[in-house]
Amino acid sequence: MTDVTPRRMQDGPQAGDVVELAIDALGFGGVGVGRDASGLVCLVPRTLPGERVEVEIVDRKPTLARARLRAVLAPSPQRVEPPCAYFPTCGGCHLQHLAYEDQLVAKREVFVRDLARALGDEVAAKVAAVVPSPAPLGYRNRTSYHVRDGRLGFVDPLAGALVEVDRCLVSDPAGQPVVVAVRAWLAEEGRALARSVLDVLVRTGADGAQCLVVLAAEDVLWAEMRALAEDGDAGRLQCLRPLAARIAPAALWISRKARARRTPFGDELVRVAGDARITERIGPFTLRLSPGSFVQANPAVAALLYAHATDRLAADGARALDLFCGSGALAFHVAQRAREVWAVEQDRRALADARASARRQGIRNVVWRAGRCETVAREFAGRGERFDVATVNPPRTGLHEDLPEALGRLGIGRLVYVSCSPPTLARDLVRLRARGFALQEVVPFDMFPQTHHLETATFLVRA
Repeated sequence: MTDVTPRRMQDGPQAGDVVELAIDALGFGGVGVGRDASGLVCLVPRTLPGERVEVEIVDRKPTLARARLRAVLAPSPQRVEPPCAYFPTCGGCHLQHLAYEDQLVAKREVFVRDLARALGDEVAAKVAAVVPSPAPLGYRNRTSYHVRDGRLGFVDPLAGALVEVDRCLVSDPAGQPVVVAVRAWLAEEGRALARSVLDVLVRTGADGAQCLVVLAAEDVLWAEMRALAEDGDAGRLQCLRPLAARIAPAALWISRKARARRTPFGDELVRVAGDARITERIGPFTLRLSPGSFVQANPAVAALLYAHATDRLAADGARALDLFCGSGALAFHVAQRAREVWAVEQDRRALADARASARRQGIRNVVWRAGRCETVAREFAGRGERFDVATVNPPRTGLHEDLPEALGRLGIGRLVYVSCSPPTLARDLVRLRARGFALQEVVPFDMFPQTHHLETATFLVRA
């Protein structure tokens, strides 16, 4: 009888073992990839190609292991001292040990390699250099902190432990006083509620002029908050009034969230104090946003990306379709040149904000439509609607499998696909190619410096 037993777990190093290995490449997620003497592939965060390192095996699978860096024995010449003291344990950043100019090159190489697996090696010539962020630090307009037993911080992805962070260097510094105030409240007046608070979202507005805080809470705190809100007197909730006073004039919201949910807050939101909306600027446009409305976390890079997308579409006098329009920033840019823009979004709160922002700025050539993008696109195609150009800006899950076919039936000649997920972008480009869309150019934008993430604008045409 043939022995079909898979490679035994005891072959090679196990969890807890310390080994030396050479790092050969950067993999997805910005982690170093190397092999030990036994041939075991190891993924090691905060390492660089060409380095020899000492690591501890954290998690072992038959042919793959995750490891924690213990020491750099032979550093890469590209290695630099990270600006943040929390970088070795905080899971928020991945590439602070690499000079910023080298980050841009490395991120493009990883992106091209992943895209080529789906589309062929010839795609490399169509990927431009990464457009840098004007500010490599202090750019994030929203930061979500985890809370454990009243302590505020980020989670170490390898150890699973909470890392308390006094200051996050990639976050807008205007939000730092609010973070300090929330931490002090959790340790003092809010101590009795600490176990009910799961996450704290801090969001800053244009030029740091406004802040809002969302507490994501479990059922006990939420039930009390909701009952008072329904009575029309949310300010009577004594336990949150000290926090509202500490963070004023920042707005305070509370949200109901299940402990297992991964998003910063749940679907239900109640305002405790402060303004109902926050102001953000993307390029020449001002957006008034409620806490749940999507807007890019790096407004300066978003403005560059949207201006590029608008120029590439050449939508002068065109009828345009904007799918996954969010709070409307890209639709506003396209509307500067298009005759008419149909903007579609499933999130009704974001769509309400987009409509209000359009009215305030006198933008009258955008038609707003609520609904799932694949459903609305199929509806348009079914009744014979036609569009000259289109933009799609989906979440990380990418396009619904029905959407490329619907886009092919709408007469679209030029399409810009804005993506935050290289794997789903690659999958969707294969589907779009099957519907007659040809890839012309991909421009990556460094929306999230110091991390492995890339935002891309892909331009396609249809014969």
